[in-house]
Amino acid sequence: TIGVISTEKGWVARAETAFTSAVTIDPKYADAHFNLAVLHVTKDQPDPKAAEKHYFEALQLGVPRDSSIEDFLREAEAAGTSLGMR
Repeated sequence: TIGVISTEKGWVARAETAFTSAVTIDPKYADAHFNLAVLHVTKDQPDPKAAEKHYFEALQLGVPRDSSIEDFLREAEAAGTSLGMR
């Protein structure tokens, strides 16, 4: 919840810390992994590798596929970012 509220307020670093803490406490917390993926896609300097890691972890934990994130990951890979794209 802190991560979501922080994201809505524009407090990116605080949101990232909250989501990261959540997955550290519970590595199978699918929503926190998904929110980390979204955060890594939408921050000022996107991080495709971190987005991919958390997105695919969220998928494995049962979160539905997201075409926007998948489009971002495909574009990042096409631009030369080395991704695994499962």
